[in-house]
Amino acid sequence: GVDASDLHARTGGNPLFISESIRLLAAGSRSPAPLRSVREVIRERLAPLPPGCREALEVASILGRDFEYPPLAAALRISPARVVAALDPAVHARLVSADGARAGAYRFVHTLIRDAVAEQLAPSRRARLHARVFTALRDTGWGQPSDLAHHAAAGRPAVSDETAGAAARSAAEAADRLLAWEDAAAWWQLASTLTAQGQVDTGLQMRLGRSLLLAGHVDEARECFETAAAEAARTEDGPALAAAALAAGDTVAEVAADHKLVVLLGQARRSPGVPAGLQARLMARWAIAAYWQPGSQEQSRQASRAAVDLAEQAGDSEALGAALVARQFTLRGPDFLEERLAAGTAVLEIATRLGDQDLRFRAHQWLVPDRYQAGAIGQVAADVQQMAAIAEAHRNPLQRWWVLIYRGLLAGFAGQAAEAEELAHEAAILGRRLGQPAADAYRVGQLGRVYWAAGRLAELGDDIEQALARFPGLVTLRCMRALARGAAGRTAEAVTDIEALVADDFAALPRDSLYLASLAILGEAAVSCQAAGLARPILDKLLPYASRNLIQGVPVGWGAAAWHVARLQWLLGQRNEAARFAATAQRLHRQWGARGLGHPLADLGRQAAALPLSGREQEVLTLLASGHANSEIAAALGVSVHTIERHVANVFAKLG
Repeated sequence: GVDASDLHARTGGNPLFISESIRLLAAGSRSPAPLRSVREVIRERLAPLPPGCREALEVASILGRDFEYPPLAAALRISPARVVAALDPAVHARLVSADGARAGAYRFVHTLIRDAVAEQLAPSRRARLHARVFTALRDTGWGQPSDLAHHAAAGRPAVSDETAGAAARSAAEAADRLLAWEDAAAWWQLASTLTAQGQVDTGLQMRLGRSLLLAGHVDEARECFETAAAEAARTEDGPALAAAALAAGDTVAEVAADHKLVVLLGQARRSPGVPAGLQARLMARWAIAAYWQPGSQEQSRQASRAAVDLAEQAGDSEALGAALVARQFTLRGPDFLEERLAAGTAVLEIATRLGDQDLRFRAHQWLVPDRYQAGAIGQVAADVQQMAAIAEAHRNPLQRWWVLIYRGLLAGFAGQAAEAEELAHEAAILGRRLGQPAADAYRVGQLGRVYWAAGRLAELGDDIEQALARFPGLVTLRCMRALARGAAGRTAEAVTDIEALVADDFAALPRDSLYLASLAILGEAAVSCQAAGLARPILDKLLPYASRNLIQGVPVGWGAAAWHVARLQWLLGQRNEAARFAATAQRLHRQWGARGLGHPLADLGRQAAALPLSGREQEVLTLLASGHANSEIAAALGVSVHTIERHVANVFAKLG
């Protein structure tokens, strides 16, 4: 009999350990010494097996937990019938079992049994068996590319580095086709290691970098592309240098100047032997990279225009798409909205015609902020849906990051504060994992808009300071700091910030993609501080864009400029004008589906409280300012004309 308590103590309660120990004891073993591990139990059960069976199990352990007899026979260099016969004792001992669902297939009954067999092999024998298995799988056609690469690499030196490197390449290409980017990167890395022999293979570095980028390892991908670029420059291979520079550009989300990238792109542009289409793409990417450099906006716009001309002359549609993306990007700012929309639409048409999904993603990516500014929110939502479909199909984490950012933009605009906050955090986590410097800046921007509307902006004070220290060139963060200080009651500091930004006709504010939103944020800071003397110049700059739907770069929406204009006018005592622009803002927000902002004059503190409008009076004022007659307002609200006349009289009396 078996003492159950003793057996439990000896096996630690491990089910496999218990069952194998019982089988061992049933077979006649009465070893009084305590067994130290389940593997020792398994090895003792393997000992009585015939030599041919043990050898078959050893090779099978190299093949894996699941294995088939044809490649096993080829590796053992015996007939399939002899392999089946050799395995019979192991089947009888319940170490392996035949797979009834697949003819010729076997499996170790537990992975620990397979591991115990493999662990007994000396390293040199294990390598020789891997080499035999590699040859068998290759010759019989049973091996997947990843299996072949694994056994080839483990079978060295019996398998040459050249052969193992070729197998790793095949495995990497197969993984790329399956969109298994992590696996592909690992195989490309192995291929590079095996074939390098002290030199850099630019092709392998590019393939490795591409898989790393798609796997979300952005910094490592950038390093690969820069290594390839350095080697191409050393060998004076202009096209290879151009390709590497463009690939390095794919690792960058534009939020601040990247001087290293600008230099690399410039070096590639000057390299000889680069065809016109590739030159156009280099010039386009340089234009985007130069956009954020101080004083380089006009130069970047000229470069994007030249890139478009060069691509058209070359008749290169792919280059033209890239050049139009650059044109759209470099024209960002308060002006050129129609031209940007036309360029974005043209890119989308080219991408669709070429079937280029990456270019189509970029077309939607840059159409979003422009269509948002134009108030085409339905098109924006459709753009984001298309981007999400492409990102999902490609399993591309960088594209997924952009989708999260834009979903947060739409959620905030629709007044879905909780969802917008959750999306901002989710995007920041993914962006940090991807090594994107913009991740934290975008998080501060999106949370700042949500927290400001909820009266919580002071909570972000430290985050704003940290982002500003990291991105001192993003003036919009200085505007946000002024607003946060004003919201926290630090009026003197906020006013000092506003004065510095308003000075010299807003010399500190470049007319870039952040310009109008920066003005609106600065205006809100002035309103929060009741700084009427500083409100006038801000109002003058913002007023011509009253019907624009303001966007802060790409991630944050601040609603109609008219909304902020009305508040500045109220602060300045322009009550009639404030009411008119407030009505315009309300009309635009209804038209656009914006619910993230209420009535612009509803929360202006002491001034609003002194002359409050009732909810019905606000409705009447909105319709009146929209051009409706009293009779039309009465019909719309379901009351008499006399009642409307009384409301109108009250509104005029309160607003002066």
